[in-house]
Amino acid sequence: RRGADAGRRNSVQTPATAEPAQLSALGETPDFRADSSDAILFRHRRTPDADIYFLTNRAKTPQRFTAHFGTARREPERWNAVTGTATPLAS
Repeated sequence: RRGADAGRRNSVQTPATAEPAQLSALGETPDFRADSSDAILFRHRRTPDADIYFLTNRAKTPQRFTAHFGTARREPERWNAVTGTATPLAS
């Protein structure tokens, strides 16, 4: 598919503070949670080989939070968009 909808089929954008009860009412489970910050939004894209999360900070100040991802059996990495480097993170 081309145009504005290309690639949207496999991605979801949700506030990182969505309540598990709200998601449960919709038949969903939390995919990502950012403890201690309501300024974090995320986008999740799934490929055959990876789960890719793009996090954004809506605040004008740096945020400190613990990230909880809804994937299992994966090794988390932090990708630097400027340098193209990836750094392993503690799981």
